[in-house]
Amino acid sequence: MVINADTEIRHDVLGAIRYDNGQSLKDDADHYSATSPMWVARPGGWDTGLEFYLACGNKDLPCQLSLQRAVRISADHKKIVTTACEMTSQELDVAWFDCTGSVATVALSDARDGYILWIAVLEAQNNITKITEGSW
Repeated sequence: MVINADTEIRHDVLGAIRYDNGQSLKDDADHYSATSPMWVARPGGWDTGLEFYLACGNKDLPCQLSLQRAVRISADHKKIVTTACEMTSQELDVAWFDCTGSVATVALSDARDGYILWIAVLEAQNNITKITEGSW
């Protein structure tokens, strides 16, 4: 991921948002594959791990629908994690929220086993409709 600090915009709820051109770094090519371009928001600051992935609206801004979805999800962040923990009987932490597609998803890492990743599908009211276990 090449996230350009020069593209940073500020949002009242989502904090710092930067453009990611989707290209993997030359040194990380073995570990990360290229992705579609997107905007990345980190509400807790750029040095924190929680990320929101936002669809591109244009080269200067994220898609407004994607941005609005991320704001609604941010408000329900704790409810989403609590529900996921109850559904899986696991202790989970959010790795990222993906708001780039027509359906939002959340990736949750297992607090006891860092190699386990749960992916949950969110419906319009941010309720989890499906959750599946996988790995990084």
